[in-house]
Amino acid sequence: MIAAKPQPGLLNESTHLLNFNESVVVKTLLYFNIFYHPLTAEEIEKYCSTPLSFTQLKDLLDSLFKKGLIFKVGKAYSLKDDLTLIHKRNIDAERAERIMPKARLFSRIISWFPFVKGVFISGSLSKGVLKEDGDIDYFIVTSGNRLWICRSLLILFKKVFLFNSHKYFCLNYFVDENNLTIQEKNIFTAIEIESLIPLYNFNCFLSFKQENKWTKNFLPNTKEPVFFKDKQQSVVVKNFLELCFSNSLGLSLNNFFKRVTLKYWTKKFQSSAEINFKENIKVKDDVAKYHPNRFQEKVLQKLEEEIAIFELTTGYKLS
Repeated sequence: MIAAKPQPGLLNESTHLLNFNESVVVKTLLYFNIFYHPLTAEEIEKYCSTPLSFTQLKDLLDSLFKKGLIFKVGKAYSLKDDLTLIHKRNIDAERAERIMPKARLFSRIISWFPFVKGVFISGSLSKGVLKEDGDIDYFIVTSGNRLWICRSLLILFKKVFLFNSHKYFCLNYFVDENNLTIQEKNIFTAIEIESLIPLYNFNCFLSFKQENKWTKNFLPNTKEPVFFKDKQQSVVVKNFLELCFSNSLGLSLNNFFKRVTLKYWTKKFQSSAEINFKENIKVKDDVAKYHPNRFQEKVLQKLEEEIAIFELTTGYKLS
């Protein structure tokens, strides 16, 4: 009888300790494993939480591969030896490429609205992939003290002209130009910020990145944004409306829309014990955040679970 070959996933041997850099690489893969998203070596370098040269990274990947802890699937790396993952990623990447012209079109439309200062693509599309049922997510910067006028007009446009469809017009995060710093400082928000794609007002994007330099504490290998040809156009209606509401009337209207939104969201979610307004839904003068599904919270919780499962099933403890 031939003895079965020991598998790295069984804890019948003493627990091993991965060194710091190996642990960083594994944790990066674990994060994206939540989304069934294999990473290329270049992407692992970008999203690693410690400074690494590409040569160092390749050595680490080879070491982890030899230990049977990671797998190479196509041109990417994963914690699962599953070619369907890279096949699915390629399909999602092709879909993202096809949908980008629509994202650019709607970004241009958003830029025509009064008090819009910057439009950036966020979510999965900013990572170069889009699921079949995925949305185009926009991160929008507005003029100071006019965020709620801006948001209300965009929501009205979506409800009337897009029949409230989220497919190409998902507006879930607004900040105004007077407060560009994101308060939640964690690996989730760092990755989201560092993967943003600016489609309107590159100077605004640079200001936003400058105010969120803390992301380098989580992602020190990310590169500075590359300048793109910014097609800003002067829109007569936009300029006229901004002029009309750049006074006390505009401020009062802005506060009115803020109160109406807060009242509506409070009534809608007051019976849900799971919704944490402090973290998931924000109605402030300078921030509008609408994430009732607690996505950020769930991802961070899932990451902790993925780390625990990895250590339990492999016998390797992450340092």
